[in-house]
Amino acid sequence: MLKMNRLYVIVIVFLASVVLGACAAQPAFSPESTAYFNFSTPQRAVMAPAPAAAPTSPPPASDMMWAETAAVAGSALYHADSARNELQDRAPRRIKIGHMSMETEDVEYSVRRFESYTEAFGGWVQSRNKRAGTHPSADLTLRIPAALYDEFVLIVSEFGHVRWFDDNVIDASAEYFDLQARLDINRAEEERLLEFIENSTGLEDIIMLESRLSEVRTNIELHENNIRRINRDVTYSTLHVNLIERGAPVIRPVAANLTTRMGDGFTGSITSVTSFFANIIVFLVYVSVPLVLCGACAFVGVWFNKKRNQAKAI
Repeated sequence: MLKMNRLYVIVIVFLASVVLGACAAQPAFSPESTAYFNFSTPQRAVMAPAPAAAPTSPPPASDMMWAETAAVAGSALYHADSARNELQDRAPRRIKIGHMSMETEDVEYSVRRFESYTEAFGGWVQSRNKRAGTHPSADLTLRIPAALYDEFVLIVSEFGHVRWFDDNVIDASAEYFDLQARLDINRAEEERLLEFIENSTGLEDIIMLESRLSEVRTNIELHENNIRRINRDVTYSTLHVNLIERGAPVIRPVAANLTTRMGDGFTGSITSVTSFFANIIVFLVYVSVPLVLCGACAFVGVWFNKKRNQAKAI
């Protein structure tokens, strides 16, 4: 009988353990359910050791944390884009200008090839000047996208014999940033002038403000045009091309015969004699003034000496 009682006790303890384990394995309580529990009581010691099952959806606190993380990430991306744009605005403005002189078999055909390749690379022909005649030639000014400039030069160098080629890079950064600063100042002044005009009532004040506003807007337009020019020159490099037709006729000297050589010798001797006497005449004219002065001094000296001798004789 005692053994049976012990067996019942063991079974009851086992069942109680199973029930407690099942209660501990329940999902985490929602805020509504936890409102009925006082975690300062010993119940917390009973509930805390039991591992909570993984929730099927993020709790509200996690949602807030994820939303905050996303907001921080979005803000970081925004500031990164802003910094990238600022770096692009502060990037150096370098203008590349090249000069090429080329000999080619057919200038007209080479001009067409240069023009077609320029258009294919996304550029344009800024100017052309062709000269016909015995020695045909042409001058082209091409605008090529800066990113494709080196590749373009490498390809067109095969169109003929390159006599010489050079590249120049002009740093226009200082001019560009100075124009940008002046433009910002003028735009701020324009806004203030518009506010003053709107709030002014005196006719003389309005006329003076509008006159200044006209000057400021002229400066703004000038600065904007210069900034666009620099941006265009930075975006599109310039290549000046000089084309010369190869194989032009060469004039060779013909050997002179005896009669021609004698005639040339006689003409040369006459030219030499004439040149000799001409040089003598030029020399005499050159020294005529000093000779006259020297002769006058000698005459005065002789006359004075003669008078003195005559005085001694008396």
